[in-house]
Amino acid sequence: MPTGSTIKQSHDCTIVITDGAALTYTPSLWDGQVTISNLARKQRAVNEYQTRGQFKGLRHGDRVYPTFTLTIRLANYAGAVDVDGSTETATPGEVFSRLGAWSGATSTLGTNLGGADVHTVDVTIQIEGTAIGDAADHTITMEQVYGIPQVQHAPDGSTWTIECTCYGGITGDVSLLEA
Repeated sequence: MPTGSTIKQSHDCTIVITDGAALTYTPSLWDGQVTISNLARKQRAVNEYQTRGQFKGLRHGDRVYPTFTLTIRLANYAGAVDVDGSTETATPGEVFSRLGAWSGATSTLGTNLGGADVHTVDVTIQIEGTAIGDAADHTITMEQVYGIPQVQHAPDGSTWTIECTCYGGITGDVSLLEA
Protein backbone atom coordinates (compact mmCIF):
# COMPACT_ATOMS: atom_id res chain seq x y z
CA MET A 1 0.00 0.00 0.00
CA PRO A 2 1.58 3.32 -1.02
CA THR A 3 2.07 5.86 1.72
CA GLY A 4 1.71 9.59 1.45
CA SER A 5 2.30 12.71 3.44
CA THR A 6 -0.25 15.01 1.77
CA ILE A 7 -3.89 15.07 2.87
CA LYS A 8 -6.13 14.15 -0.04
CA GLN A 9 -9.28 16.05 -0.99
CA SER A 10 -12.17 15.63 -3.39
CA HIS A 11 -10.26 17.30 -6.25
CA ASP A 12 -7.72 14.47 -6.11
CA CYS A 13 -10.28 11.72 -6.84
CA THR A 14 -11.57 10.05 -9.99
CA ILE A 15 -14.09 7.24 -10.16
CA VAL A 16 -14.17 4.62 -12.91
CA ILE A 17 -17.12 2.21 -13.33
CA THR A 18 -16.71 -0.81 -15.61
CA ASP A 19 -18.95 -3.64 -16.71
CA GLY A 20 -17.84 -7.22 -17.31
CA ALA A 21 -16.88 -6.61 -20.94
CA ALA A 22 -15.81 -3.32 -22.52
CA LEU A 23 -17.94 -0.48 -21.13
CA THR A 24 -16.34 2.18 -18.93
CA TYR A 25 -17.95 5.20 -17.30
CA THR A 26 -16.00 8.01 -15.63
CA PRO A 27 -18.46 10.64 -14.38
CA SER A 28 -17.02 14.12 -14.79
CA LEU A 29 -19.61 15.54 -12.39
CA TRP A 30 -18.65 13.30 -9.46
CA ASP A 31 -18.11 15.50 -6.40
CA GLY A 32 -15.25 13.35 -5.04
CA GLN A 33 -17.03 12.21 -1.90
CA VAL A 34 -17.59 8.57 -1.05
CA THR A 35 -18.31 6.94 2.29
CA ILE A 36 -17.58 3.22 2.60
CA SER A 37 -19.25 1.43 5.50
CA ASN A 38 -19.30 -2.06 6.94
CA LEU A 39 -15.59 -2.79 6.49
CA ALA A 40 -15.74 -5.56 9.06
CA ARG A 41 -12.74 -7.73 9.87
CA LYS A 42 -12.90 -10.96 7.86
CA GLN A 43 -16.07 -9.52 6.24
CA ARG A 44 -18.03 -11.36 8.91
CA ALA A 45 -20.67 -10.23 11.39
CA VAL A 46 -19.98 -10.67 15.09
CA ASN A 47 -22.53 -12.76 16.97
CA GLU A 48 -22.86 -12.38 20.72
CA TYR A 49 -23.94 -15.21 22.95
CA GLN A 50 -25.75 -14.76 26.26
CA THR A 51 -27.37 -17.01 28.78
CA ARG A 52 -30.01 -15.38 30.97
CA GLY A 53 -28.61 -11.93 30.22
CA GLN A 54 -24.97 -12.81 30.95
CA PHE A 55 -22.39 -12.42 28.22
CA LYS A 56 -20.85 -15.77 27.27
CA GLY A 57 -18.78 -14.94 24.20
CA LEU A 58 -18.44 -13.70 20.64
CA ARG A 59 -18.04 -15.57 17.35
CA HIS A 60 -17.79 -14.50 13.76
CA GLY A 61 -21.00 -15.27 11.87
CA ASP A 62 -22.43 -14.66 8.40
CA ARG A 63 -20.65 -12.60 5.79
CA VAL A 64 -21.38 -8.86 5.76
CA TYR A 65 -21.19 -6.76 2.63
CA PRO A 66 -19.57 -3.32 2.50
CA THR A 67 -21.86 -0.50 1.41
CA PHE A 68 -21.06 2.89 -0.03
CA THR A 69 -22.73 5.92 -1.55
CA LEU A 70 -21.71 7.83 -4.66
CA THR A 71 -23.01 11.34 -5.30
CA ILE A 72 -22.84 12.67 -8.86
CA ARG A 73 -24.22 16.05 -9.98
CA LEU A 74 -27.33 15.78 -12.16
CA ALA A 75 -27.04 17.19 -15.68
CA ASN A 76 -29.46 14.86 -17.51
CA TYR A 77 -31.86 12.08 -16.66
CA ALA A 78 -30.84 10.14 -19.78
CA GLY A 79 -28.38 10.30 -22.66
CA ALA A 80 -25.06 12.01 -23.18
CA VAL A 81 -23.68 14.55 -20.74
CA ASP A 82 -21.26 17.18 -22.08
CA VAL A 83 -19.11 18.69 -19.36
CA ASP A 84 -16.06 20.81 -20.22
CA GLY A 85 -15.74 19.08 -23.59
CA SER A 86 -15.73 15.63 -21.94
CA THR A 87 -18.77 13.90 -23.41
CA GLU A 88 -20.14 11.02 -21.38
CA THR A 89 -22.30 8.51 -23.22
CA ALA A 90 -24.60 7.77 -20.28
CA THR A 91 -25.93 9.01 -16.97
CA PRO A 92 -25.43 7.24 -13.62
CA GLY A 93 -29.06 6.10 -13.77
CA GLU A 94 -28.42 4.35 -17.10
CA VAL A 95 -25.16 2.78 -15.92
CA PHE A 96 -26.63 1.20 -12.80
CA SER A 97 -30.01 0.36 -14.36
CA ARG A 98 -28.57 -1.11 -17.59
CA LEU A 99 -30.38 1.38 -19.85
CA GLY A 100 -29.49 3.56 -22.85
CA ALA A 101 -25.86 3.16 -23.93
CA TRP A 102 -25.49 0.60 -21.11
CA SER A 103 -28.47 -1.58 -22.17
CA GLY A 104 -26.06 -4.23 -23.48
CA ALA A 105 -23.75 -4.11 -20.46
CA THR A 106 -22.33 -7.36 -19.12
CA SER A 107 -22.67 -7.95 -15.38
CA THR A 108 -19.43 -8.44 -13.44
CA LEU A 109 -21.27 -11.12 -11.47
CA GLY A 110 -20.80 -14.52 -13.10
CA THR A 111 -23.87 -16.14 -14.65
CA ASN A 112 -23.50 -19.05 -12.20
CA LEU A 113 -24.00 -16.50 -9.37
CA GLY A 114 -26.97 -14.71 -10.96
CA GLY A 115 -25.22 -12.31 -13.33
CA ALA A 116 -27.77 -12.96 -16.06
CA ASP A 117 -30.43 -11.63 -13.69
CA VAL A 118 -28.61 -9.04 -11.52
CA HIS A 119 -26.51 -6.27 -13.10
CA THR A 120 -23.32 -5.51 -11.16
CA VAL A 121 -20.30 -3.38 -12.05
CA ASP A 122 -16.79 -2.85 -10.70
CA VAL A 123 -16.05 0.54 -9.15
CA THR A 124 -12.51 1.91 -8.83
CA ILE A 125 -11.73 5.04 -6.85
CA GLN A 126 -8.44 6.55 -7.92
CA ILE A 127 -6.84 9.05 -5.59
CA GLU A 128 -4.04 11.15 -7.03
CA GLY A 129 -0.75 10.83 -5.21
CA THR A 130 2.20 11.24 -7.57
CA ALA A 131 1.18 14.73 -8.71
CA ILE A 132 1.24 15.94 -5.10
CA GLY A 133 4.45 14.32 -3.85
CA ASP A 134 3.49 10.73 -3.02
CA ALA A 135 5.41 7.75 -4.35
CA ALA A 136 2.30 6.36 -6.04
CA ASP A 137 -1.38 7.00 -6.71
CA HIS A 138 -3.89 5.31 -4.43
CA THR A 139 -6.72 3.04 -5.58
CA ILE A 140 -9.63 1.16 -4.09
CA THR A 141 -11.43 -1.32 -6.33
CA MET A 142 -14.78 -2.78 -5.31
CA GLU A 143 -15.98 -5.72 -7.39
CA GLN A 144 -19.49 -6.97 -8.14
CA VAL A 145 -21.19 -3.77 -7.01
CA TYR A 146 -24.97 -3.50 -7.15
CA GLY A 147 -26.21 0.08 -7.15
CA ILE A 148 -29.63 1.66 -6.75
CA PRO A 149 -29.75 5.15 -8.33
CA GLN A 150 -31.83 7.94 -6.82
CA VAL A 151 -32.44 11.50 -7.97
CA GLN A 152 -32.49 14.39 -5.54
CA HIS A 153 -33.40 17.99 -6.31
CA ALA A 154 -32.03 20.39 -3.73
CA PRO A 155 -31.25 24.12 -3.44
CA ASP A 156 -27.50 23.47 -3.66
CA GLY A 157 -27.83 21.44 -6.87
CA SER A 158 -29.55 18.34 -8.11
CA THR A 159 -27.76 15.00 -7.79
CA TRP A 160 -27.78 11.34 -8.66
CA THR A 161 -27.15 9.40 -5.46
CA ILE A 162 -26.28 5.74 -5.89
CA GLU A 163 -26.59 3.47 -2.85
CA CYS A 164 -24.16 0.60 -3.50
CA THR A 165 -23.43 -2.80 -2.02
CA CYS A 166 -20.19 -4.62 -2.79
CA TYR A 167 -20.71 -8.37 -3.18
CA GLY A 168 -17.20 -9.14 -4.46
CA GLY A 169 -13.71 -8.36 -3.30
CA ILE A 170 -12.17 -5.08 -2.28
CA THR A 171 -8.59 -4.60 -3.41
CA GLY A 172 -6.02 -1.84 -3.45
CA ASP A 173 -5.31 0.49 -0.57
CA VAL A 174 -8.38 -0.67 1.39
CA SER A 175 -8.22 -4.45 1.09
CA LEU A 176 -10.25 -6.82 3.21
CA LEU A 177 -9.36 -10.34 4.17
CA GLU A 178 -12.26 -12.69 3.66
CA ALA A 179 -12.02 -15.68 5.95
